[in-house]
Amino acid sequence: MVLCSNCRFDCCWIYINCIYVKNEPIKKSLSPNEIITSPVSGDVIELIHVNDPLFANGIIGDGVAILSADEVIYAPISGVVSVLYKTKHAIGITSDNGVELLIHIGIDTVRLDGKYFKSYVQKGDRITLGQKLLSYNQKEVQLEGYDTTIMVIVTNSKKYDMNCYYGFDIREGEKIINIK
Repeated sequence: MVLCSNCRFDCCWIYINCIYVKNEPIKKSLSPNEIITSPVSGDVIELIHVNDPLFANGIIGDGVAILSADEVIYAPISGVVSVLYKTKHAIGITSDNGVELLIHIGIDTVRLDGKYFKSYVQKGDRITLGQKLLSYNQKEVQLEGYDTTIMVIVTNSKKYDMNCYYGFDIREGEKIINIK
């Protein structure tokens, strides 16, 4: 398993946590009935098609990937910003019902060290559905040689029954994941 240097601790922790959860059948007692909407418009695909084994194999969690030309990321759920990487390539949101969501822009884009990325929120901020979170210059990121697929992952997905919707074009704000 190859991990970027800035993500090594977080990804390892997530990997270990997923194994722990996998060995213990944990189900949340109260169903959150959360709807996760798309943070961008584009073509929604299965994670297995993502060119990164951590995402493609569901190690970080279940979710979808989006091939998009949009350069602004909007909140797909209301909650609190629980993680904001200094490189601004990824953001974590925890909903009021405890759903932990990761939005990750691109593959290995952490190596750009924040170049071409901008944040409109900070860790600890309360956010609302549809709020502007991040932006990036997709053309410049691609010119640097990076894949700009956007992953939307429920990192604690093992706790829930989920339906992920993919295989079609979607607009920002439309449903991509239903958590029961």
